[in-house]
Parts: sequence; structure tokens; C-alpha cells
Amino acid sequence: MIKINDIIKNNFVLSPHQLQLLEYSNKNVFHLKDLLSRNLGKQDNGVDIGSNNYMRCSPYTFLKTRVANKDSYIIDLSSNEAFEFMNYNSFVNQHLEKGDVIISKDSNIGESCILDKDYPNSMIASAFYKLPLKENKYYIFSFIKTEHFKKQLDLMVPRGATIRHAGTRFLDCCIPFPNGKDCTSIISKIENVVKEIIEKEQLIKENENKIFKLIEDELKSNSHISTYNLPKYSDILNKNRTDAGYYCKEFKDLNSLIKNYKNGYSNLKGFGYSISRGQNLQVSCIGKSIESKEFKKGFYKIAKPTDLSGYGTVTSYNYLGNKNELSLLKDGDIVFSAEGTIGKCAMFCNIMDEKIITNIHGIILSKLNHNVVESGFVCCFLRFLRKAGYFDYLSVGGQGGSLAMKYWDDVIIPKFPPKLIKEISELYCNESIDQQSNIISLDNQVKKLKDKLIRVFDLIVSKEFIEIEEINNILINSQTL
Repeated sequence: MIKINDIIKNNFVLSPHQLQLLEYSNKNVFHLKDLLSRNLGKQDNGVDIGSNNYMRCSPYTFLKTRVANKDSYIIDLSSNEAFEFMNYNSFVNQHLEKGDVIISKDSNIGESCILDKDYPNSMIASAFYKLPLKENKYYIFSFIKTEHFKKQLDLMVPRGATIRHAGTRFLDCCIPFPNGKDCTSIISKIENVVKEIIEKEQLIKENENKIFKLIEDELKSNSHISTYNLPKYSDILNKNRTDAGYYCKEFKDLNSLIKNYKNGYSNLKGFGYSISRGQNLQVSCIGKSIESKEFKKGFYKIAKPTDLSGYGTVTSYNYLGNKNELSLLKDGDIVFSAEGTIGKCAMFCNIMDEKIITNIHGIILSKLNHNVVESGFVCCFLRFLRKAGYFDYLSVGGQGGSLAMKYWDDVIIPKFPPKLIKEISELYCNESIDQQSNIISLDNQVKKLKDKLIRVFDLIVSKEFIEIEEINNILINSQTL
């Protein structure tokens, strides 16, 4: 039932979507605006600089809305689309410091992230607000990352627009706090888990940077860039491609750096990999299926290319129930996103009895008698190529493009020494149980901690009073306890 007073309070909006209400059993709630150390001001809002101020290279960067996403607590710069190099004359010093929380009001409304270090040479777009949080900052931030918060904001913002604009409506969203004698201890435990997640995500980021530096240093020390020449008619005729990116200097320079490497190079077929499409999941191919976001016993686990992160991990899985024997991934297989977000990829190891599949939009790189160490290196090098913009020039088509099967002969990998291959691969994935500091292991640890926080907040919003034992039962396996 909707009361006339509710419509009046909502500025006479009659949209059923915007008149929905979320109510929590826990009544110990505060509006986000009441938890800020001061009112939001102009100095907290980002500034747009216009695309005419973008540059190919600069010490100053302009951070766009993609730096905040649902799968990461810290700022995510793994994609070249998340930021732009900018003209220093347009730079506005917004004093971005470690621990600052920023939230998006446009496009991916309500998405937030926390800065993992100082960013003195970066500025945020006008889609962002920097939240002046002091007390219980990590608790508030972790609740903002939940679906409970985003659902509130979603109900406040009109639908139908291509890009949704939330303004500062996020300030009216409610943040519930634990209610009871142990509330201070509960908040402290939650904040410790959040800090642990942030620390592990920082380690993932550092590992990725180490990987890219090892690759770059090896190429620059043991190879050289050939003199660039404009394409000849015979080149265009042989390749049957007229798109300018394929012949540009940036692409040719990176290609020659690999081709001139002292130990040689090969394409993926030369490394022994077969290249195939993932499983076609259409009804016409496999019959009727049941898809679920939750784990179901006996279901297949789907690693979709759209759910691959920029760090070689899978952000989330869906589950598929189907009576047929579908094509499973094996240890050492690499799933590569060949459409849209081209170049994202992840290697799978320690699969054991899990039935993991991917869909037809993914490319599977596989070979017999997998060497997981070598596959880990290949996956890392493909991510290095993506970061360098290699696939932007190699792919074709609009809306993110596509890397068709016929273009894979152009994807080349240098033949690094075995010792370096092992060093790079172990920063990404290590089959040893004792080694927990590689990217894949850290990512698994982060997922488990985030799942615990989801369960904790589900409890906080649904119960009027909470005992610390209930929280401990959920967080019992956390290293923070």
C-alpha cells in the first residue's frame, strides 16, 4: 500500500519503482549523509576535462568510472579504458590520498572503491564524489559495496535512461549498524576483515606489476625495435586487411620487439596449443538447461569471458544444470575473451573434480600433457599484450571488437628462458599448497572473505539484536580473528 503522504514526500513522483521501500528488521540505521564528517562540497566532486585534453602519454591521469567496479574494493587500473593520460594544463589537484573512498553517481551508480595509495598526479571525473569519512570508515565502505546499499539507490533513481544519473541520492541511503552490547567489537572485527581484503587485493596488483616488469625488462634487454616503414601494397594484399591499426607504428614496434628477441618466438600453435571455441550453450545445441547464480550439486560451473578480471582471475561463476556431457576445462587450459573485452584471460589449475565449462564467446587454449607453469606464463604474456594495447590493433569490428580465429596466427609469444618462465608463472599461479601469495591463491582468499562479509551483513540487516558469537561463527576461518 502507498500512502498519499509518501507520494507528496517523493515530490509527487508516481513511478511504482521509485515508491518501493526497503525496510530492515534492524532499526539501528543512519543515513549516509549523517555519517560524513562534514557536508559534501564542491571540493569533493570530480571535474571533467573533455576528450580534447586526453594524451597518448603523460605523468597525469584522469580516472573514469571504470576504476570502481563491483569485484574490487581498491581502485582498479587493470584496464586501459579505466583512465586517460591527460594534459597537465587541465589538471586539478584533488588531493587524492590513500584511504579515500570515492563513489560513482553516474553510469555505474553506487559503485565505489578505496584508494590503495596516494594519487598526487591523478584526478577523478565529475561522475565521482569523494566521501569525507572518518569514524567507522571501513565498516561504512564495506556496506556500500553490498547489494543492500545498491538496491536502495536503484529504487531512488529513475529508470529508462541509457546512462542513469543518481545525483547525491546516495546520501539518503541507510547504513545499518549492529545493535547490542557487543556492537563496538563487531564493527571492529568487520573492519579488520575489510582491511585484510584490501591488503590482499594490493598484493594481487603488486604481483601483476612485477609480472609485467619482468616481461618488459627481458624484452628490452634482449631485443630491439626495427625501423618502422609504411605498409606496402603487397603487405596489404598478403594480410587482406585495410584497417589502419594493424599497420600503425605502436603495433609494429611491439611486434618487432617480440620477433627480434634473442631466443626466438612462436605463435600459440608453435607452442603446442590448440585453439577452439567454448561450449555452445544454446538450446539447439545442448537442449534445455537450468541456470543458477547459486551453487547446485551436479551442475556445471560456467566461467564466462565477461566475468574474467584484468588480473587473470574469474570474478564470479554461474551454474548450469544439463543432462548432457559438456566439454570440460582441464588443468592448464586458458580461457581467453575474444569479444568485447578482448584480451582478458585466465588459466585454470587445481580443478580436481569440478566440472568447469565456458561458453562460445570464449576461446580455449589447450594442449595435451599441459605444463601448468608454461601455461601460467602464456596467460601472463597475453595479459601483458592486452595492457600494451596489442589486441586493440589486432582485433576488428565495433563495440569492443572481435578477435576471430583467423587472426590468431598473428599472436606471438617470445621463448623466454625456463627459469624466467617459472618466476613469472609462480607470481600468477603455484600448485604448491604452501605457496599462498600468488595471484590466483590471493584471489581465492579474497572471495572467501567477501562471502563471509555478505553473510555478516545479511545478518545485521535482518536481526534487531546481534550477539558477537553469531559473527564469530561466520568469520571463524578468517585470519583476522
